[in-house]
Amino acid sequence: AVSSARVGRALAAPVHAARAALALQDFDLQTARRSLDQALAIDPQCLPAHQLRTDALLAELRMDEAIAALEAARRLNPVDESTLGRLAAAYAAADGLGDNVPDSRFARLVGEVTGRNPQCGEFFGALADGLDRMRRYPDAARHYREAERRMPQLLYTRGQLGLLQMRLGDEAEARRLLDQSFRDDPFNVRVRNQLEVLDVLQA
Repeated sequence: AVSSARVGRALAAPVHAARAALALQDFDLQTARRSLDQALAIDPQCLPAHQLRTDALLAELRMDEAIAALEAARRLNPVDESTLGRLAAAYAAADGLGDNVPDSRFARLVGEVTGRNPQCGEFFGALADGLDRMRRYPDAARHYREAERRMPQLLYTRGQLGLLQMRLGDEAEARRLLDQSFRDDPFNVRVRNQLEVLDVLQA
């Protein structure tokens, strides 16, 4: 019975993390933090909860805290590309992108990950997500495209880029990308809702 209870608690941590992810999509940071606190109280090594906590920190531009949290998450899994992509986004915000600072922490981390896995689409997708949260939209768009180039089978990247193009005011490109994304994944609620908005705007 004790073992079953422990298993149940361990399974509950990802559930709380999933609730936090939904809250972050709606920019409900208070609910997200509460769910993440619950997840980490149950399982202090729940990697998705650590990653989502840094998403909230990135959205609030709390770079020092985000970097510290991500470096701690990296110790849980040193090669997890979702963690490393977020860390690259935080480094980019703190130090500048590698195009301008070739020996920055950002450039070194990108070199490390691409050297280990040239098809590291998940890394570039997480990097783009982080830049998107920090409202660095042109940089985010560039890295979403890089994620798709390196791993075309990623379903979410094209939809994220389409949503981003809406924020950049390019409705034609947004429509093209969102239509493609919806064909690939008709269950993506955010993509479907944005297509409905475009239908209204273009009526």
